[in-house]
Amino acid sequence: MHGDVKLPDDVSTVRPSMAGLTCLFLAVFVPLLLNGFYNIIITRMPVVYWAVELVVWVLLPSLGLYAYRRMGGRFRDLGVVWPRSVGEVCKVLLYGCGWGLVLFWAFRSGRSWGESVFDKNYLVVAFDYGSLIPDSGWPKTAVWIYLSLSAGIVEELYFRGFLRRFFARGRLGSVYFMGASTVLFSAIHWENGVNDLLATAAFGFLACICYLSHRSILVPMIAHVVADLILFH
Repeated sequence: MHGDVKLPDDVSTVRPSMAGLTCLFLAVFVPLLLNGFYNIIITRMPVVYWAVELVVWVLLPSLGLYAYRRMGGRFRDLGVVWPRSVGEVCKVLLYGCGWGLVLFWAFRSGRSWGESVFDKNYLVVAFDYGSLIPDSGWPKTAVWIYLSLSAGIVEELYFRGFLRRFFARGRLGSVYFMGASTVLFSAIHWENGVNDLLATAAFGFLACICYLSHRSILVPMIAHVVADLILFH
């Protein structure tokens, strides 16, 4: 895939201001960071929970993309580079599925390492997204697919695509990006405890490598969805 789909030469030109990009990122990041506090309360009220869920995971990210376009931003600057042929579509899907298995392995390995280091799962709260999935029937399938798709698309678009815009091109910029993306991505999963902080850090770090290697956000998106489909199953 590397070399097959390339970002334009002027990709480093950020049309929206840095302040504008920061506001757009924080509008998505802050609710995700705080959800460990409010989810344990609103899960007792299913209608309220799903209303908030759709606002945080669908409405806010969508409004952020709309605002980004209104500011003059281009989706290809976020790594949204569409395949131009059936062959490239197949490559994107193949690489995405392969990386999905790698991300799944990284998550499980990070969690296992945390369990071996810490005597208990510090920071964990009484909430788990897996608990939202019904036991059987089409609701189980619908929620399972929704959780995997929403996380894969939104988290990769913002924690890989948007965040990359804050750092210069080149090796040093990539290193700073990988550090920031890994830390911030892991931080929004704090409510699952220190074990999952390590797991998501490993997951996020490899997702950054995937994004930079393929120079397209589509591959890590697919990989993230595949990994979550396995994890939530």
